[in-house]
This record gives sequence, structure tokens and C-alpha cells, in this order.
Amino acid sequence: MIIFKRLHSMWLLRDYLSWLLRGYIKGGHFNEAAETVMKMLELGFSPEYLDRVAVLQGLRKKIQHHGNLDTYMKLCKSLSEANLIGPCLVYLYNRKYKLWVVKMV
Repeated sequence: MIIFKRLHSMWLLRDYLSWLLRGYIKGGHFNEAAETVMKMLELGFSPEYLDRVAVLQGLRKKIQHHGNLDTYMKLCKSLSEANLIGPCLVYLYNRKYKLWVVKMV
């Protein structure tokens, strides 16, 4: 009975995090969505493929407008460590120095 309760609470937690993740995606809050994906990975849950893609695409668009790369890099590293994505190449252009930087995650 204890095992059933523990399994049931884990399923509820996974459903809650998935629901929260989709709400963040729908609202355009991609940094919070990325944190939720990383939390799910820490707990051993695998987010749905379309959810992962939506978060990565949303973060990519934010990088183009605001230039903040940290969250995107952390999420790519977490997904790569969980074997949910292959190696990522990140291209970044620095306008000040007119320099392209390529990083593999």
C-alpha cells in the first residue's frame, strides 16, 4: 500500500509539472518553462518531446532579441545529460567585436 501511495504521488507530481510547463509555454514565460523542464529532469521525469521543442524554440527567439544565452545553455546541457537531445552547436554573434562564437554543448 505504501508503494502504491508513493507511485501515485509521483504520478501526480509529474502531471502537475507537465501542466505547469504547458502553462508557462502558452503564456510565453520560457525561462520559467526551462526551469520546470530542468526540475522534471532532476526528479527523473521526461518531459514530452513537443514541450521540450517549444521551450527550446521560445528561448532561441528570446536570445535573438535580448541576447541572454545562459538559460538556453543550461537547458541544452541538462537535456543532453539526460540523453533527450544530441549535441548542440550554439552560434553567437558579438556585435561589439564583430565576432562569431561557436560552442558545442
